[in-house]
Amino acid sequence: MRPFMLIAPALCLALQAAPAADPVVGKWFWSQGQTLICRADGQVEILKDKAKVREGRWVVKDAAARKYTFTWKPGDVKEEGEVSADGYTLTLVNAEGSPHRGEKLEEGN
Repeated sequence: MRPFMLIAPALCLALQAAPAADPVVGKWFWSQGQTLICRADGQVEILKDKAKVREGRWVVKDAAARKYTFTWKPGDVKEEGEVSADGYTLTLVNAEGSPHRGEKLEEGN
């Protein structure tokens, strides 16, 4: 029983230390049949029929409010983003103020 007594506390600590994925991380159904994928490492891409049509990065602007800044290539085009309180809707607003919304398909990746 001694080995179990040593392993169990270590396992509990490891499970407690695992951070929850950011609400924006995952796959989102996007406009025109596209899929927006936000990765935990800050990368983001938009796919259409499994082909990449756009890529960039996302950063947390305000974690408590679930607000983000997306920067797209080429040209470092910026959009401001927000995940809904229920975690199932992502809204991006471009510089002209036009919103784009997507629904979550899959958690984290």
